[in-house]
Order: sequence, then structure tokens, then C-alpha cells
Amino acid sequence: MTMTLEVKVQEVGNKLLQLLEQGVSPWQKDWQLRGGGFCNASTGKPYHGQNTILLMIECFVRGYSTSLFIGFSQAQDMGLRMIKGSKACPILYPKIVKKTDEETGEEKKVVIGWRWANVFNLDCFENTPIKQQILNRFNQQDQGQTLTPPQFVQQLLDDHQPQLVFLSTCNPAYSPDRDTVFMPPIECFQSAAGYAATLIHELAHWTGHKSRLNRTQVGYQQCSQSYAYEELVAEMTAAILCFEAAIPYALENHASYIGHWMNLIRHDETAFIRALKDAGRASAFLCPRSDD
Repeated sequence: MTMTLEVKVQEVGNKLLQLLEQGVSPWQKDWQLRGGGFCNASTGKPYHGQNTILLMIECFVRGYSTSLFIGFSQAQDMGLRMIKGSKACPILYPKIVKKTDEETGEEKKVVIGWRWANVFNLDCFENTPIKQQILNRFNQQDQGQTLTPPQFVQQLLDDHQPQLVFLSTCNPAYSPDRDTVFMPPIECFQSAAGYAATLIHELAHWTGHKSRLNRTQVGYQQCSQSYAYEELVAEMTAAILCFEAAIPYALENHASYIGHWMNLIRHDETAFIRALKDAGRASAFLCPRSDD
């Protein structure tokens, strides 16, 4: 990762810190933007993983009405006219090489680093017939959710088979020592979306086990900074998957972490970048995409 990339992404991290200082986080918004999930207005390819968080923060800060983004050259090719003073949003994309597995002989794609690119929200362009055609095309596409929130998390459970214990008397939690997720049953939640978001949050912690993505997982008393970091990773992972699955983000009792996150980001300038990458890995682990 180059210094330029670190600076660009850290600028977004600073925006997140400012929002947290106001007592809010961007994923608390009901992200039902016109145009569906974040995607490229030229290719139709979705932005996901860590880019979901980057674009979510930019949309929250700038008040964009659409989740469609496009590169400057792509916009020129399509005949769009940019509004003077419009600001670009940074996104990350991987440097990928193909390597042959020594044991199996199979060729695999391996990420060896990251680059950044600038994209612009479609709101940054003048309201021309071309822009309206783009909006109409995406609005006509089927953006509907095919699975209910409980069905989506059940699919994750079926795919990964984590050790899961339901207890009406317990708080949602993940135990690294026992590699077990503890959850109240769905009846204990105010909504199905709240149940789904909370379970995804705990499954995000589950990905950090040493047998999986191997993140440091300790309690607050052992190391407050490591604890806050892991909670930020789990929070962003849940926000990514809820957004991509069109689940209203309703993680219960999340506000108590905001103070910990502010302290972490203030005192460790690399924390946001690292957490962003780890959330991208965790979301891809739980819900692999064909183009990951």
C-alpha cells in the first residue's frame, strides 16, 4: 500500500471520526438509496466489501441521493457533464497476480497489494437526458431482496456451520476460547432485521478465530485498544453484509462502542485502514462473491 493510498483512505477515516464525534456512524442510516446497492453506473458492476464502507461514509457526509458511482473517464465516454466543484470518492481495488499452487498445480489469483481510484457519485453530474437514461435503467432493474433477514443469516449458518448456542438469558457474544457464538432467539429481538444484524456481527467475530482469519481477539480488560479494533471490524463487516443483502441495519446496543472507536482512531492513524481491510476480508469470508 503506497503512502498516497494511505493518505487518501485516511481522509475518509477522519470523516468517520468526525461523524462519531457527533454521536453517529454512517451505517446507522437506512441505506435505501435510489439505484439499489453501490455499483458502477457504466459497467453495472457492484462495489462491495471495504468499498461499501468508503462509499457509505461519502454518501452520508455529502448527502448523495443515489448509490451509483462512475469514474471520470467513464463519465466522459458516456457524455455526462460534471458539476463544477464536485468531489471524488476514493475506492480500493486489488493488485492481483496469478500463481500456481505447488501442491495441486492449480492456478489461483493472489492479492499482492492495493491501489486507489477516484469515482464520482452520479449526483455530481448535470441533469441531462443521458443521466436520466442511466437512472431509469438502474431503477428498472430488479433490486428487490430475495431473502428475508432470517433467511439470509440462516444461509450463512448453513454454509459455515459455526458452533451456535441459543439462550434466552444470554447477551449476544462470541467466545474465542470455545469458538462458539451465543445468541438470544429471534423472539427476543424487536425486529427480524435486528436479529439478523446482531447475528452477522457475532459471525464477523467468529471469522477472526486463529483457524480462520486469525485476528487478535481479547476482552476490554486485557487490551482496550485491541478490543475496540475488533469491535470496529465486526461492526463494519455487519454493515457491509446487511447493505449488500438489503437488510435494514438495526444492530442493537451498538452505540456503546462509539467512544471506544473514537479513542482508537484518534490515537492510531492506521487503525481505520487496517479495520477496513479486515472487514473486507471478513465479509468476503462469510459471503464470497464470484469476482473476489
